[in-house]
Amino acid sequence: MRTITAVVLSLIVAVVAGHALIGGLGCGWDAVGVEGLRVEFPQIAGPTGDPIIELAVDLPDAPSAMMIYRVKQAEVTPDAAAELAKRLGLDGEPTLALGAYTLGDESRFLSVWQGTGGISYNKGVLPFPESPPNLPSEEEAKRIAVEFLDKMGLSLRGAAIRESLGTVKMRLAGPTGSETYVCQLVVMFDCEIDGVPLCGDRSAVGIGNDGEVVHMVRVQRDVEPYRQLPIKSATQALEELREGKGTHNAGWDCERVVLDRVYLAYWMEGLSDPQEYVVPVYVFDGGSSSNGSGETQVFRGYVNAL
Repeated sequence: MRTITAVVLSLIVAVVAGHALIGGLGCGWDAVGVEGLRVEFPQIAGPTGDPIIELAVDLPDAPSAMMIYRVKQAEVTPDAAAELAKRLGLDGEPTLALGAYTLGDESRFLSVWQGTGGISYNKGVLPFPESPPNLPSEEEAKRIAVEFLDKMGLSLRGAAIRESLGTVKMRLAGPTGSETYVCQLVVMFDCEIDGVPLCGDRSAVGIGNDGEVVHMVRVQRDVEPYRQLPIKSATQALEELREGKGTHNAGWDCERVVLDRVYLAYWMEGLSDPQEYVVPVYVFDGGSSSNGSGETQVFRGYVNAL
């Protein structure tokens, strides 16, 4: 008899208490007044190191100003949530808890957030398979994900499917050792506003055994142009990151970070978090390392651009 000793998540969508967390930093948030706007930026929440940050790529040329977008607030009704659930074969009356209308049972359920329009579907807490599941090819998984969203009437406007799929991996321990295998493919969608990518929460569809959709999260807010505001230069943003004024995911023992990509993006809140404005941030990607570990970890940092 083999027993499960660990679940390894790599570039995944994990579902915790009905809330989707997509490969994020788990940042807290700080409300900042900028020229009369109430906007929110990621802020360090929890222990982070104070590494030496090096640059291995040219900083991007940034415009002097960028458009700020106002979010059109969603109006979600119980009837709308129930109609969406019917497309999944889920019946019953929606219950409102933690700001979301939810239908279904522990085997599978749909949640629609009242204030944001964010949507998540989960096939409950799946039993861990004791053998590798029958997963589709990557191209087939992408087709299944798109068809699922189309069937639900939730097609993402202007979204591009990420070329590389995320995976959920499992490790089973047995009498002769352990075995690790992929038990789920995660198709992720990248969106943009006027050619500028969105970062933060991401829409995704998880594909399991025999090509079954086992969960989905959809985050796409309707926005309208508000006004342009001046932004910082990339050089200034990098200095602020080094001074600890941004946020990043390096641990206490991190000593060195090498950045290989720096770009501007618009920050999009999670599916359950209210948002008034969509604002630009600088995104810093690279690798981090600690003394003696010999391993490089994925680094991600943010600095608000306003």
